[in-house]
Amino acid sequence: MLGAATACSSDSQPESQSQPESTESEFADGDSSAETVERAVPAEVPAGERVVGFYTPPLRGKDAPEQELEVLDLLPPEVLDKVTHLISYVNVVDGECTPDERQSQILDDLSTYKDDRPDLRVILSLAIGLPTETNKWVETTSTPENRAEVVSSCVALVERLGFDGVDVDWEFPSDKEQADNHLSFMTELRAALDEYRADTELTVDVPGVWIPGQPPNYRWDELIDLLSWFNVMTYDLGLLSGVTALNAPLHSPEGATDLISQGSTYELSQALYNDLGVPPDMYVMGVPFYGYRFLRAEPANNGLFQPYAKDLPEDVGESEQIRYAEIADKYLDTYERHWNEGGQSPWLWDPATQTVIAYDDAESITAKVDWMQEEGLGGVMMWHLNTQDPEATLFKALAKAMDT
Repeated sequence: MLGAATACSSDSQPESQSQPESTESEFADGDSSAETVERAVPAEVPAGERVVGFYTPPLRGKDAPEQELEVLDLLPPEVLDKVTHLISYVNVVDGECTPDERQSQILDDLSTYKDDRPDLRVILSLAIGLPTETNKWVETTSTPENRAEVVSSCVALVERLGFDGVDVDWEFPSDKEQADNHLSFMTELRAALDEYRADTELTVDVPGVWIPGQPPNYRWDELIDLLSWFNVMTYDLGLLSGVTALNAPLHSPEGATDLISQGSTYELSQALYNDLGVPPDMYVMGVPFYGYRFLRAEPANNGLFQPYAKDLPEDVGESEQIRYAEIADKYLDTYERHWNEGGQSPWLWDPATQTVIAYDDAESITAKVDWMQEEGLGGVMMWHLNTQDPEATLFKALAKAMDT
């Protein structure tokens, strides 16, 4: 999930899983030696109590941590047990669900963990290239034959593992034809999942906000009837503003001067989905476990909502995104922390280097969960578990807030 906040593309994209070439694994479709895992059916999770965590391979390249963050080993059981649904990617190659080597390791981890957590629901998210490589999704969904091949392969993998559903991360259908093909794909997935087990989950990852009156190209009414819920990507909300905006403000931030920074909020997002007829209990709000670093910002307002340097130096990496683990390790003790009361979000400011880091912390995560519960929404979705610090600060705050 690239986590684009709007249906528009952006040159500055959040971290995404790399797509290495697939390798043969015990999970690959057609491996006759792989046996179906028999599991007890987990109980359904009530709306409002869903705690959904994306568990993805760590970043590759410049921004990758030196040591891979193994979440299932890192988090103490009393914390990880708060997760009700874990979602992990599996590549779709030439019409088949074909996990690469790293994905196969994760599937093995999840399968072992699910043995100890029979109440946990595990969902496979289909990765056809990167989520924004729309051409691959267009080809995959364009004909009944193509759709049938993918549906058959991926649901067979879910069934073989004894897992609990499928997530589709296509960012995003761009016209009516693609929306129609997306709906056909989702309809066929739903039918195949129902044949496997009637209580399986089917979800899609959708934008956080858009220009009012111009919703993304989905067949919304039909999807509402098909899906378990929508994973709403309520982050990267200020990226298109061109200034040092907050990443995921709850309400309209104080001091924002442009329309994107002022209006792109959780509050607007939920209103937009309400206008489409999406029931509140199907709206699962995303919370980011990462932030954005802005270099050489103008110093007014402690750097927030100011112009900044767009020409990033070589050592920053491919994007400005920064994991919470790195924020906690390198910046929390040395940068000034500030709080935007309207947005219910923090930012860090270093006047010496004129650097701004817009991020979420325990206080802002708690505010988001409190708001979700007040609004009667469907739950929370964490993007993503692998970006945490060793103390799991954000996850612990989220779990504590869910209990209150």
